[in-house]
Amino acid sequence: MMAQALPLLCGPYEELVSCFKKDGPGGVPYSSFSGFCTYADELSRTRFLKLPRFFNETEKVKCLLDSGAKVVDIGCGSGIVLNRLGPQFPKSEFHGVDFSSEAVTKARDDAEKMGATNVLFHEYDAAKLPADWLNSFDYVIAMESIHDQAYPDVVLNEISRILKPEGYFSMVDVLASSKLADNISNPVSPMFYAWSLMHCMTVSLHFKNGAGLGAMWGKQTAMKMLTSAGLEYVLVEESPGDPEYYHYLYKKSASN
Repeated sequence: MMAQALPLLCGPYEELVSCFKKDGPGGVPYSSFSGFCTYADELSRTRFLKLPRFFNETEKVKCLLDSGAKVVDIGCGSGIVLNRLGPQFPKSEFHGVDFSSEAVTKARDDAEKMGATNVLFHEYDAAKLPADWLNSFDYVIAMESIHDQAYPDVVLNEISRILKPEGYFSMVDVLASSKLADNISNPVSPMFYAWSLMHCMTVSLHFKNGAGLGAMWGKQTAMKMLTSAGLEYVLVEESPGDPEYYHYLYKKSASN
């Protein structure tokens, strides 16, 4: 599946090259990557054919979902994760947020086919979530979606805002250091740096003042940004069963 991304990433190659020119554009828009939504859907189905194990193996997460939590997935894509979580945890209420109308439509169709009646999907900008979602969610998840955001700091602040006091946030992202030298020994680093250059960074930089973090933003930067958003460390571990990724589990303090 990762190899199949090569033609897709190279589609807007000339647009990407122009970004390196002194007076070139800041980045390449998401719309230039024809077929990306379909590819991302297929990739997610391959990766999440079985749910990431931390949903069942991280005690705090499992207890939340079993007891009946209000959950939102930020950058849910076509709902691969939520449409599997819903039937497994029928006491919980799940919401998915994505800016792509194509992805949201697909997610809703799949939810209906799979009988995921406790799952709802919304077409929202993750940096501008509804005002009335303040302190509304017991649990927020973000599966490899934060580093792609144009304004990741704003999105993390929004996540903190919509969490209930003592609510939890699970962020899954690439297992990497923020220091280039520390990643040299990792055999998959070249692949993630290439992805980062040719899609993640440039899509973010297309927006005015976009952060352009990229997939290799790394553990140190991620933890600093999570703390800056008012979230407290619980654990950071290699994602169980998925050793190329970290699972960051943070919580909102009772005083926030």
